[in-house]
Amino acid sequence: MASEGFAAIPTWMIRDPKVSANAIMVFGSLASRGGLAAVIPSRATIAREARCSIRSVAYALAELETLGVVDRIERVSDGGARLPSEYVLSNRPRAHTAQGVGTECTAPVQETTFTPSIEVDSNEVDKCANAHADDAHSFDEWWQVYPVKKDKGRARTAFKAALKKTTAETLLDAAILYRDDPNRDPRFTKYPASWLNAEAWENGPLAPRIGGGITAAEQTIANLMQGGGERGELSA
Repeated sequence: MASEGFAAIPTWMIRDPKVSANAIMVFGSLASRGGLAAVIPSRATIAREARCSIRSVAYALAELETLGVVDRIERVSDGGARLPSEYVLSNRPRAHTAQGVGTECTAPVQETTFTPSIEVDSNEVDKCANAHADDAHSFDEWWQVYPVKKDKGRARTAFKAALKKTTAETLLDAAILYRDDPNRDPRFTKYPASWLNAEAWENGPLAPRIGGGITAAEQTIANLMQGGGERGELSA
């Protein structure tokens, strides 16, 4: 039996919170076989493609049958052996309305070519794609000016998190100021991810250096390290 005309996973199914994720994935597995003479995958195949268990496939198929978007036809061989079921799909449910499940859908259904795609809102796709492209471009610019090149992957993750708190321009300007700060000592320069996670773009200029070319904070750290070494020598 040939499958009925169907365009893809319909938008209403993705948008309706009453439809389970497993049902959507199982429907997608079946829909990906559009154009064949029949839709006849095994439950094991559906489970692998839908990323769920065979038991979950059974529940999802029952849900899809209740919605009216899948008709299952049991098949047996000439010798009486049970064969994988044949599935006929529809892009309009028998029991789906704007208010929910419960009545016959009377709107006319126009048959279309069955294609292995997912129906999406092109405006949403373009918006997301542009946002990701802008983020990547901004991070690359910031990475180029930051004075230390360590742990780029962690820095990229921290950069995305920082963009929820400030702008890419602020991060770029602050990184340039930090790089060019005459009081910055390369030995004490923060790793990129640490600088971002600490929200160091709000720190402002570093404190002026004291004698010996280091800042007061750096001198304190050096004194503590030296004191620890002397105590270690005495205890030995």
